[in-house]
Amino acid sequence: MPTKTTMIARKTKIYYSTYALFPANAKEEDLAYASDRLVLYRRTAGAWVAITIHASSGLASAIPTAANLPGGSLYFETDTSILKQVQAGAWVTLISKSVLLSGLIANIPGAANVVDGAIYFPLDDFYINTATAGAWVLSYDESYFTYIDGTLADFQANAATGDLNTSPQNINSNNPAAAANDNLATHYAQVLFNQEVKLNQWRQYGSANNIGDGVWKLQYRDVDGAWVDWVLGIATRDTADWSAMTAATEIITKGIRLVDVTVDSSGNSWIAELEVYHD
Repeated sequence: MPTKTTMIARKTKIYYSTYALFPANAKEEDLAYASDRLVLYRRTAGAWVAITIHASSGLASAIPTAANLPGGSLYFETDTSILKQVQAGAWVTLISKSVLLSGLIANIPGAANVVDGAIYFPLDDFYINTATAGAWVLSYDESYFTYIDGTLADFQANAATGDLNTSPQNINSNNPAAAANDNLATHYAQVLFNQEVKLNQWRQYGSANNIGDGVWKLQYRDVDGAWVDWVLGIATRDTADWSAMTAATEIITKGIRLVDVTVDSSGNSWIAELEVYHD
């Protein structure tokens, strides 16, 4: 009578750990999930072979090392909107939604985190930025723009803000009866326009509270958002009336800043009103 043989199938073991802790003595066809790589492996010919790819998302700075992942793995950078894939051991950009971005200039993403040619349109200064070789480059030509002449209404549309000692908003309130004053050099009041304008004239309404030996200066906001000196050596006016309208170098700007340079010897530098416009 022939001998009966019973075959008992071996159960496949499944491991769960970081890749570095995978057992070296695992049997053929065992499975292991790498918790640090998010990849499933099978023991084949004495080695762990990936049978799935990695797929995850997160900040660009947190992207996993491509060399540790199987080809075809995917990663979506949530802060750059770029989808990348592992190809030949390196991350390669597949799709970028970063071709056209917008927001405040202060929130512009790092140029190294977007693809070359990506465009960022700042909503608060209106100059197009293009990512070029890992840096943002202004992409505009002044000849493309027609700037309006700034008017007093433009200057008075938005109340002044800043750290003047008293009521910075009074410098452009169109009410000389309500003055601003300051008692510390470097303090300022600034006015932002709703759009880029041309300016070339200024004047101030003074105060009898001044001795007249204090000094103001005017700055304007340039295309990069920096404040640049425009009119220097403006003496505190010691009479409650208007100075003459004074010509200055024509500028194109979206903001004017009045800065306290030297405090009037009365103890406060007073100004009841400031006006700027283009003739």
